[in-house]
Amino acid sequence: MGDTITPPTLTPDELRHAYRVSVRNRSMDERIVRLLSQGRVKFAIYGPGQEMHATATALAFHKVTGGAHFGYCGHYRCGTLISMWSELTGRQDFVKDVLRQQLSKATDPFSGGRQMVNHLVDLERGILPIQSPLGMNLGKAAGYAQAMKLQGIHDGFVSASIGDGTTAEGDLHDTMNAISVWALPMLIMVTDNAIAISTRPDQGRGIKDLEAYARSFGLRFFSADGRDFEACYATAYEAARHCRETQTGAVWHVHDMPRLN
Repeated sequence: MGDTITPPTLTPDELRHAYRVSVRNRSMDERIVRLLSQGRVKFAIYGPGQEMHATATALAFHKVTGGAHFGYCGHYRCGTLISMWSELTGRQDFVKDVLRQQLSKATDPFSGGRQMVNHLVDLERGILPIQSPLGMNLGKAAGYAQAMKLQGIHDGFVSASIGDGTTAEGDLHDTMNAISVWALPMLIMVTDNAIAISTRPDQGRGIKDLEAYARSFGLRFFSADGRDFEACYATAYEAARHCRETQTGAVWHVHDMPRLN
């Protein structure tokens, strides 16, 4: 497993910042749900319950990378992580921009009002485009990591988030194979809320031991409770440091994630 790496202690201001982003994004999600129930928007995608993991992980990634030579490819429930990362790298209008996209405004900077909510992109900050089909983001992230290597970047780091349902898709196997063969500095985060949209693990999850599966590709394995801010921060920091410094890959099982609403 290697020696455990102790992350930098977060300051009171950093903790308050994480709390503000968590509360603000939960409030935004709840507002969007009300707009949907009122018929003022046609569709809503949101990720309430992921705030602890999201803010802690963004803080850890920023501590490791300083915001440089980094790529992140999430899915449509990853808005809070991207919100925290955006503020850490100097973008202060994230929530307004998400609401512009939700309301199909031309001022939506992500898609000009042509995409559904939480289909985000910010290449300047390493946020790769989010698409609707889950799992497709994995290959995109692996390609981004390989591109950094081809450019001669030897301290790059890329991460991608999937839900537990995506472990049943071929995208995961293909990407883990690419990480192993190409020696990519990439972390796959499996945010496990024990339901794949509408399918329970016993109905569709064929991988019974995710740690053994990761190790079969020669990838480091990490695990943490997604409800525990400190555990997520420490694990994200260690996992990111490992991938960035060894230029190899890892899998992080973020278990017991809440699935609210």
